[in-house]
Amino acid sequence: KGIMGVLETEEGRAALKDWANQSFNFADESASFQERSIRAWRASIALLTLRGAVPKGKPNVPGIVGKADDLTGSNNSLPEGITYVGTVHRAINPKYVDSAWDIRAGNIEASHRYSDVGRGALYSGTSKKAVLGELKYYDINPKDVAFVSRQVEVGNILDLTNPRVRKQLGIRLEDITSDNYFITHSIGDFSRTKYSGMLVPSARATGSSHLVLFPQ
Repeated sequence: KGIMGVLETEEGRAALKDWANQSFNFADESASFQERSIRAWRASIALLTLRGAVPKGKPNVPGIVGKADDLTGSNNSLPEGITYVGTVHRAINPKYVDSAWDIRAGNIEASHRYSDVGRGALYSGTSKKAVLGELKYYDINPKDVAFVSRQVEVGNILDLTNPRVRKQLGIRLEDITSDNYFITHSIGDFSRTKYSGMLVPSARATGSSHLVLFPQ
């Protein structure tokens, strides 16, 4: 089943709710504590549902109370990160050219596909086609932006453009290219705890991809 298939079942929702209630103590009324806990819960259930292992109790959760390989057995280890080497491209407001490769405050304050408000990530296209696809979707005139490019070599990248990797995690292509950001936010939240970034299929330009880098 895809992620939404699990979440749409009564059994799946009940199991997730039960697990969430057992996994965190919300007695601390601090907003920051609750926010961290909710994000950790959301990221963890994402991995569980992706693997078709919706818990009926309190499982070992990667990064919280257990190790990733303990989650559902040794056959469910996380995909190995790749090294991405290539030219990446961005289209930005001309006044921000000097900080084109920084994760700016405006990015952190906004909700993007793999980074919710307060998270932040650097998004770039691995081709100009990918960047132009985004501009077209958001009805931005290419003449109104500045295009910048850079050669990069980055290790430990989760490659979601690889069908075998998506299959290993139980992710369908439509799960990460739809306009429902709950799924992609959850994947991003978990991935940033294990990887330097993600190579992901473009949702706006079929056949293209984007490199998403997390703050280090």
